[in-house]
Amino acid sequence: MFKTLSIIIPAYNEAATITTILDKVREVVLIGELKKELIVVNDASQDNTEMVVKAYSRTYPDLNLVYLQHERNQGKGAALHSGIAKGKRRNPHHSRC
Repeated sequence: MFKTLSIIIPAYNEAATITTILDKVREVVLIGELKKELIVVNDASQDNTEMVVKAYSRTYPDLNLVYLQHERNQGKGAALHSGIAKGKRRNPHHSRC
């Protein structure tokens, strides 16, 4: 059975730094058969965060990167909740903490 680790990355005006963050997470090698998915939640950034993340996704098409966009800024907690909800829908056999 394959298991997936959902890594939620809330982003607000991170155009200048998001590529570095995604690079560091992408380079991590997980043990066993554990796979990873990156869930980037853009919390209504006013900069080019969306464009940078989408370009990154095109550059690394084999990377399991999910992009979510809030229409209005809701804060880091809401971004995390959106990412968690997306991860649960994609992987219904999740573990509760």
